[in-house]
Amino acid sequence: SSLLLTGGASAIYGNSVIVSIAGGSGTGSVSYEVTGSTCEVTSWTTTSATLRMLDGIGTCSLDVTKAADSNYSAATASHDITLSKRDLHIDAVAGDKNFGDTDPALEFSLRGLASADTGSVPGSGTPTCQRAAGQDVGTYVITCAAGTYDPGSGYQLLAGDTAVFTIAPRPVTVTAPSPTVRYGAGVPALEPTYLNLPDGVTEPSEPASCTTDATASSEVGTYPVSCTLDDDNYEPTHVAGTYTVIKALHEIDLTAPATAVYGSTVTVTATSSAERAVTLEVSGPCQATPDGETWEVTIESGAGACVVSTHAAGDSNHEAAPAETATIIKTKTGLTVHAVATSKVYGDDDPAITHGFEGLVNGDTTEPAAIRAQWPISMLPRTLAPAPIITPRRIFG
Repeated sequence: SSLLLTGGASAIYGNSVIVSIAGGSGTGSVSYEVTGSTCEVTSWTTTSATLRMLDGIGTCSLDVTKAADSNYSAATASHDITLSKRDLHIDAVAGDKNFGDTDPALEFSLRGLASADTGSVPGSGTPTCQRAAGQDVGTYVITCAAGTYDPGSGYQLLAGDTAVFTIAPRPVTVTAPSPTVRYGAGVPALEPTYLNLPDGVTEPSEPASCTTDATASSEVGTYPVSCTLDDDNYEPTHVAGTYTVIKALHEIDLTAPATAVYGSTVTVTATSSAERAVTLEVSGPCQATPDGETWEVTIESGAGACVVSTHAAGDSNHEAAPAETATIIKTKTGLTVHAVATSKVYGDDDPAITHGFEGLVNGDTTEPAAIRAQWPISMLPRTLAPAPIITPRRIFG
């Protein structure tokens, strides 16, 4: 009897087809032959053959022969299988990054691979993937295409599934500033610092805003500073700062003459830039009498110069002012010495010749020691008085 081959008439690349073998009489041996290179026999018995479809398209033919024996002649049969391409999809693989990072390489997967190709990328070239444009936080569609990829004649490339590329908010630490200012100074601009910004970025497009309850008139102490970043591209962690007010500095404006004449009274003024009370002390040949923010300084006798020292204490908001000093050099005053007019009666003894001073100051007397202390005799101007008058003497005869 004749041989009978039955099985699938078509198959796609990578699949297998089982062909059943029946019929044929006698005891002759059974053999097979595959015509063409599009399939191969993977298992064989005298009753069936399993054929796997190889790369390529066309027709795979299985020829089976049962040899003749003493009673029967040889019998042959053929079974044709039409090979078709296997659908292969290039699917996009989801991706993600944090805002500001560089995009990672977009990946793909091949769906529909034959079992023999699982885990590999058969053929040559590379598929290409791209995502929708945009760098802000959000989701973007990824699509993949064939690019330069050729999987071989056994596959038919088809569009695959899209995927989602996610840009997540970037974690960033926003630290509030901690300025230290002196009492009464204006509040400086409060600028935060950032940690983990993208490379090359110094601050977000919408910088954090910082506030404090401190003002230019806030007392010495500490006050909280807080910053808030409101930008959808960032996931901020906020770190508070401290605004510290320390005591203000202030100075004394001291005005005093460089010189003063012995016996004169000069005015010295001293004011605090913080309107603090100022005290004044003098040393040397002088005395001071306060009059509000001015002092009347009288130059007295004694060696050296008059030194004026001022001080202003601090308070809860001000440091003590640095002491200020000024030196007033004592200069000499003018003095006139004159003879005192006198007279006598003819024949009497001359009276004592006396002198007087004009220009004495500061309670000085005519005592020579007191005079010499302030004016050397060699410097005394001299004025002569008129000659003594001798009056005629009256006699009785």
